[in-house]
Amino acid sequence: MGLESRLSALRKEKKMYQQELAEKASKLSNALGVSLDYLVGNMDVEPYKSLMGNIVFIQQLACEDKICIMYSIDGLIQYAQTKLAYATK
Repeated sequence: MGLESRLSALRKEKKMYQQELAEKASKLSNALGVSLDYLVGNMDVEPYKSLMGNIVFIQQLACEDKICIMYSIDGLIQYAQTKLAYATK
């Protein structure tokens, strides 16, 4: 039984609504200082909090600004990957 099925079964057994479970899971992840995705195993690496804040900010920008920022980020990532690839040879 996977995590999703197990959580669903346990939630129903306790007669708990999904919203209640989500609130409790959110409190647990906050108490541990990690994201909910990391807590339940959807991510193997916990992203920096400042990075997550930046992502939220970018999502609120106008489409044209988002495109410019993403283009810049893609270029920087490509540069870092290339640098890493040549550094290991």
